[in-house]
Amino acid sequence: MNANAPQTQSLEEQLKAAHTEIARLKQEQVTNNDIYTMNVLKTGRLKRELERAGEQRIGLLDATMALSFKAVELRQEIESLKGERESLLNRVRDVKEDGFNRGTKRKADSNDLEPSTKKSKNIDRVVVCIFCFKYDFTCDGGEPCQHCVKHGRICKRAKCDMFEDCQIPNCTRAHMDDTNYKNVVFAGRVPKAKFPQPGKPRSRKPKPRKENRISGGP
Repeated sequence: MNANAPQTQSLEEQLKAAHTEIARLKQEQVTNNDIYTMNVLKTGRLKRELERAGEQRIGLLDATMALSFKAVELRQEIESLKGERESLLNRVRDVKEDGFNRGTKRKADSNDLEPSTKKSKNIDRVVVCIFCFKYDFTCDGGEPCQHCVKHGRICKRAKCDMFEDCQIPNCTRAHMDDTNYKNVVFAGRVPKAKFPQPGKPRSRKPKPRKENRISGGP
C-alpha cells in the first residue's frame, strides 16, 4: 500500500493538471468565440457602411451627370442668346443705316425743292395778332383785324424768336417774309386769358336814414 501511494498521488496531480488545462482551453475557446462574434459584427457593420458609401457614390454620380446635362443646356441657351443678341444688333444697325439714308434722302429732296414749292406749305398760314391770341379769338389776319377794330384795341403782331429762319410749320408769329405787317413787336410769352364780359351796372339803393330818438322828457 505504501509503495503505491506515490504513484497514486502523481496520477491525481496529473488529473488535476489535465482538468486545469481543459478549463483553460474552454476559457480560451469562449474568448475566441467572443472575438469571432465581435469580428463578425464588425464585419457586418463595415459591410453596411460600404453599402451606404456605394449608394452615396451612386447618388453623387447621378447628381454629377444631372449637373453636366444642365451645364450643356445652359451652354446651348447662352449660344442661342448670343445669336439673338447678334440678330438684334444687326437689326438696330440696319434701322440706323436706313434712318440715316432716309434722312439724307429727305434732306436732299428738301434742298432740291424750288422756293415756290417750299412756300406752298405756309400759304394758309395766318399771323395771329396778340389780342386774338390772348383771348382765343379767330383772327382774320388783317391789319387791323376785325376784333381789334370792334373792341378798340391796337392790332399788333408778335415777332417770332427765330425771325429769319423758323423751322416750325404754320407758325402764328411774324417772320422776316411777312412784310405786309408793320406793327410787329417783341412780345415774349403771351398768356391765355378769358375776355371780360360786360356786366350789368349795379343799382345803388339809398340806405334808410336812422333817426336818433331821445328817450325821456318832461
